[in-house]
Amino acid sequence: MKICLDFLKNNLKNNLSKLLSLYPMKSRELERIVLVDHKTLDAYKTKSRIPGALTMLSIASTFGTTTDWLFGISYNPYTEESIKHAAEQCYMKFQENIPYKLDDNYNVIHYNNLEAIANLIVLQQYKHILSETSFKSSRLKKIEEWINEINETGEAKFTLLTYGNKN
Repeated sequence: MKICLDFLKNNLKNNLSKLLSLYPMKSRELERIVLVDHKTLDAYKTKSRIPGALTMLSIASTFGTTTDWLFGISYNPYTEESIKHAAEQCYMKFQENIPYKLDDNYNVIHYNNLEAIANLIVLQQYKHILSETSFKSSRLKKIEEWINEINETGEAKFTLLTYGNKN
C-alpha cells in the first residue's frame, strides 16, 4: 500500500510541478483559480499530502487535464472529456466561453489538438483573475495576445508534450 501511495504522490508532485511551471502565472493567481491556498499546493508539491477528490477535480479542470494523468496512471494529459469538463467548469466559474465545436457524436472538433483548447481554458481563467485585480497592464495584454494567437492558429502555445512554451 505504501508503494502505491508513494507512486501516486511522486507522480502528482511531478505532473503538478510541470503544470505550475508551464504557465507564467504567480502562485497567488493560481490559488484563486484552483481555489486552494498556497500551503496546500505546497504540500502537494512536496508530497506531504494528497488532495481529496474534489480538489483533484478542481486542479484537473483548471488545466484541462485528467486526474489519471495527474496521478501518473495515464500518459495522456488531455482527453475530449477532460477538455469538455474543463470548458464547462470555466464557464460556470467565470462565464467565459471556450471556443470549441462538437461534431454529431459530441467529439471535439476545432483545433488540431486538445492542448490548444486546454491553453485557452487556462489563459481565460488567468485573464479573468487578472482583470479583477490591479495587475491589468502588460501581463493582461500579453495574455490577450496569447489567446488571440491560439484562436488564429489553432495551435497550443504552452505544451506539455514538449514541456515548454513557444514564447
